[in-house]
Amino acid sequence: MSGEDSASRRADKPTQISLFYLIILAIESIIGIGGNGVIVAINLTNWVMIRRLSSCDMILIFLSLSRLCLQTRFMLMVVCSMFYPTFYNEDKVYKIFNTLIMFLNYSSLWFAAWLSVFYCAKTASFTQPLFIWLK
Repeated sequence: MSGEDSASRRADKPTQISLFYLIILAIESIIGIGGNGVIVAINLTNWVMIRRLSSCDMILIFLSLSRLCLQTRFMLMVVCSMFYPTFYNEDKVYKIFNTLIMFLNYSSLWFAAWLSVFYCAKTASFTQPLFIWLK
């Protein structure tokens, strides 16, 4: 065996420290997915029972769904890059992963911003006609 061949084999295998980081990431992802899943489940259960959702609940559902998908996508990206590096580093797959992360990240930020605006308009007392109209 040549030194170059064994070096390329070592580069393909995950090291102990990368497996440690994968375990930490998996724990964080499970907590994030579980928390966002609970939020979605509770709001969807209320929607089925009441047959109506408030604007706040709709924004909260979409925010939780986008973050749930984002967390799942991060976990999938790490697993693919660690255990299937040749598949992950293909140009087409890499572009798909990056497009998904950009879309999910920006949609999560927009939903969080709309939720903040909604709560600000709901809780604040304004005398300006525009804010009264928003409220």
